Amino acid sequence: MKNLLFLLAIVFILPSCGTTGPSSGSGDTDNGSYSNENPCDRTPKDPTKIEWMNDLITKHKIEQVIRYDHQENIVYFFKILKCCDFQSFLYDCNNNRICTDGGFTGGDCHGMFKQLTSEQIIWEAEGITTTE
Repeated sequence: MKNLLFLLAIVFILPSCGTTGPSSGSGDTDNGSYSNENPCDRTPKDPTKIEWMNDLITKHKIEQVIRYDHQENIVYFFKILKCCDFQSFLYDCNNNRICTDGGFTGGDCHGMFKQLTSEQIIWEAEGITTTE
């Protein structure tokens, strides 16, 4: 019985570990040449060109980056579209994590998204299709 549970766990977990990230996103990405663009001043056309954003996208296999306005500031939601077992992250434009959303614990954003306005998807991993 334990072997069967282990096998089932592998069958369901491994397919969700696909690779996404800047190498498969929109636009050409040369990780050796990051932009000096300040994501607090204006929305980056390619967040993989901003070093700290690229690091988050790569490390957490982010599938979508969404820009929001929050109390006269710009914030970015680094989203994983897979099942609820994965956490997504909300950061301010200075690379400070505000909260997490999803995962086994549900995250700590608790109503934060009600305060966000002007949603704008600024990056998606290759092969991601969103339905609205």
